Amino acid sequence: MTRVLIIGGNGFVGNYFKELFAKYEDIEIAIGTRSPKRDNDVLITWNNPKKFYKNILSFDFIINASKWPKDKTLIKNIFQLILNEGGIWLETTADYDNIEYLFDLQASSELASAAKGSVLHGVGVFPGLSNLLINFFYLDHQDSKKINLGIRYNLFSGAGKAMCEMMSNSLTNPSLYISHGIIVQDKPVGKKIIMNWKRGKIAGNRVALCDIKYINRIVNINEVNTVLSFKPSWITSIASVFNYIPKVIFTQKILFYAFYALRWCLLSNVPTKMEIMVSDGMENYRLLLDDAFISGAESILGIIRYINERNYDIKRGLFCFDEIYSLEEFLKYKKKMNTNNSIIFQKY
Repeated sequence: MTRVLIIGGNGFVGNYFKELFAKYEDIEIAIGTRSPKRDNDVLITWNNPKKFYKNILSFDFIINASKWPKDKTLIKNIFQLILNEGGIWLETTADYDNIEYLFDLQASSELASAAKGSVLHGVGVFPGLSNLLINFFYLDHQDSKKINLGIRYNLFSGAGKAMCEMMSNSLTNPSLYISHGIIVQDKPVGKKIIMNWKRGKIAGNRVALCDIKYINRIVNINEVNTVLSFKPSWITSIASVFNYIPKVIFTQKILFYAFYALRWCLLSNVPTKMEIMVSDGMENYRLLLDDAFISGAESILGIIRYINERNYDIKRGLFCFDEIYSLEEFLKYKKKMNTNNSIIFQKY
């Protein structure tokens, strides 16, 4: 029996993990929450790392699907305990500042002592499945001069708080791209980039996606862009108006509440169909996801199966999950999963 704790398992994203894992008799799940109400709820106390760790000690895997505490040293202390005591933590954050902090920790010597446990980050959809697709593409296209990573989905579909925050931040923070190994800033809604999507050649905008940090770690290519393309396409055509709004916290909050009202309050039950594409202008690799959030849960289930099959004999320390896991591995485990969610890989 594999024991899995899902921190934030009652939230929008965590609920997808809970529903998927509950289908498997060999997985026992518990929910990490600040307000335990049921027998399988576990009290989570970010501001008391030792008590926090005592409560999660008995689990084989800890998945964090909750928002980080404002004081990042608290999460660093949790990571240190996980590494010292031999736990396995799967981190799903897609917040750019959090991911910068993770890379800073990974590059420093603060958590570099002989580790017994593992903290894997970059887990989910984007970043997550996008990392696996980029890696797979780059293996075959190391001579490419330019790569675009594109994400395309319907704005009128469900999303939780984290994704709504990411959307509001992307419209008020500088867009990012890689030029000769350096991450460069541009206006929030950057230049239009046309990519060959399922429905043909459609424009998207260069934006700030935290995937850029992961890409910069693995590729040695002159130019890399992260592109967001919305359905319906008219949204992309007017997106540049957001370059002229005030770049202040108040604006971010207004945008967040607007996205939250739309995507959570009104449309939370509408599946988020998504395309993830990597292209150098000559060849394209893409993943077609029936539901992005179910796909994210499946990617994490695949990692758990992968580690289980290896009797937990994996790299120790703080690192990105794609250092031990590949797209081919994920697609192999996906075939064994008991879901109706379709994930199709194509190259053309």
